[in-house]
Amino acid sequence: MTSFAQLSTIQIRVDEMAASYGETVTFTIHLDEMELKAFICLVFLAGIFKSNHEDVDSLFTTDGTGRDIFRATMIKERYLFLLTALRFDSIETREERKRQGNKLAAISEVFDSFISNCKRNYCSSEYTTLDEMLVAFRGRCSFRVYLKGKPQNYGLQIMFV
Repeated sequence: MTSFAQLSTIQIRVDEMAASYGETVTFTIHLDEMELKAFICLVFLAGIFKSNHEDVDSLFTTDGTGRDIFRATMIKERYLFLLTALRFDSIETREERKRQGNKLAAISEVFDSFISNCKRNYCSSEYTTLDEMLVAFRGRCSFRVYLKGKPQNYGLQIMFV
């Protein structure tokens, strides 16, 4: 698949980190495309559940308060390992991208692929409705906006089709 064409590069990074854990650790095994997709889906689900600031231990708890989908997909140690090992950024081209001024350069290739997939799979019609929303965000971000009339003045402006 073209969206996961860099899986070999990702695998090299995972293998390098796995070597530092030693041979007896089982959660550093080879990464395949299906597991990568499952991991990305878990990260999306953490955002959907508004669990991005929640402790990872609480996502994987078995006392009824955790998220069953996380435990059913992979073990906590594997999730944490992949969260640490996976990067969209290449250290070899980092300085060049900084000089070009592209602040989203670390994820621009993945984001561009996402946008092209959205365009390819969705066709708007004459009945299309456009909407926008302001997602509250007070952190540091170059594209954070200030809108005086909104309940949350600072945030990220998102346009929907």
